[in-house]
Amino acid sequence: MNRLAQAQRLWLARRLALLGGCAGAAGAAFVLQIFRLRLEPSGAAVQGVALLVTLIVFVILLRLVRLQLAGPGLEAPSWERHEHRASLREAPMVALAGLGIVGFMVLATPRLVADERPRATARIAVPVAEPDRSSPAPSIAAPFKTEPSAEIAVLSPVIAEPVSGPSLIEVNYRWFDRDQEESPQEQLQQEPVDPTRAGRDAILGVKPDEPGLPPFHVGIAGLAATARGNLDIGGRGARFELDLDTVRGEQSFEPGVDVTAEFPLTPESSLKIIYAGMGFFEKGRFGGPTALGSATAAEGDRYEFELRWSHLYVALAKRLTGFSRSSSFNLSVHAGAMIDHTLAELDSEASGVGAESEDGERGWASLAAGVSLSMHGPGPAGFVLEVVQSAPVNIGGQTIALTDIRTGVTLDITEHVSAYFGYRYVRAVYRLFDSPLTREGGRTAADLAVRGPAFGLDFHF
Repeated sequence: MNRLAQAQRLWLARRLALLGGCAGAAGAAFVLQIFRLRLEPSGAAVQGVALLVTLIVFVILLRLVRLQLAGPGLEAPSWERHEHRASLREAPMVALAGLGIVGFMVLATPRLVADERPRATARIAVPVAEPDRSSPAPSIAAPFKTEPSAEIAVLSPVIAEPVSGPSLIEVNYRWFDRDQEESPQEQLQQEPVDPTRAGRDAILGVKPDEPGLPPFHVGIAGLAATARGNLDIGGRGARFELDLDTVRGEQSFEPGVDVTAEFPLTPESSLKIIYAGMGFFEKGRFGGPTALGSATAAEGDRYEFELRWSHLYVALAKRLTGFSRSSSFNLSVHAGAMIDHTLAELDSEASGVGAESEDGERGWASLAAGVSLSMHGPGPAGFVLEVVQSAPVNIGGQTIALTDIRTGVTLDITEHVSAYFGYRYVRAVYRLFDSPLTREGGRTAADLAVRGPAFGLDFHF
């Protein structure tokens, strides 16, 4: 190995160590923020923002690592390697800046949560009539019996200062057995019992209600989608790879639908459904001579093109925090399966070309997992982010490498209805293999990217 190759390998190892280390630290900080949110949900608003910022930095750093690994190898021409290095020249600075942001979030979040933590209030207070100042205040109330085997003693009632409105007294309680002998003087010398003290043996306590189910949620929106990518299609007199840009007419956006639903099963789990569908229809003329397999379409030949694509994700979601009507930050993880459907057809009678998706109308299936979070401030506005990623594992002779990102803002209209304004991005690579459980020898049947704004309504019941 010559010195140039050794220098290249050393540079690559150092760069990957720096980027990978920063990404690992950001991932550890993200896990730490999740544990903090679980242990102390009282500061959910502050911790939710810190968690979101940490997640964004983590994704950026992972992207830098991926770009570094996807670069040309040592066997590539020197100009190509130099161009790749120049394109990632700022990567170490970005990684270190992101690491600094993550470190600041880790250190600052506990202090901000402590500042937001509610202060302790009065223990037990009951209204009483204004005392008669002419008579001395009682020093201790006589014990009264509730059970044959036990008594409750009321210690040192503290009469509040005169205020406008009903006066309040604060009462401290303690428990003792009936057989216990204790003089009134000993009772006065005993320290009052703090009902809020951790580990207390108190007779009074608040039994929390059974947690209710999270609200039922359905969101329906229209999608103004733009499709890009390539399709492997074939048919009468032609077999070729079709670029969607070559058949795009004057219409820039295609109609689509964006649906999401969540059906609670238990207080901490629910059935989650995410769906997106689109129809791509074009009629036009070829702008110039176009080779379509063994046939060639002349300039001006008419064509009709249709692409139908749908994406369905069904999963079991696990709530980590929030998802009540009053929570300001909600976070859940989910895992399940996705089922997609694709069909593309091209017909041009003038050029004698008629083709469709190489495997015809086809369904695709894959395992997937994702994360969903939402934030809602004191006002009517909120924020939603959902990310789903498939596992491109060849199980039945086909794979889906799909990334689905759905984000947007909500605006409350009524207690149960909100307006949704968001953006949807789906990138999918569908591949076919000659046999199951193999990783080599596959071919790409379709590489599609669908994106666009979505507008609709969310319903919570």
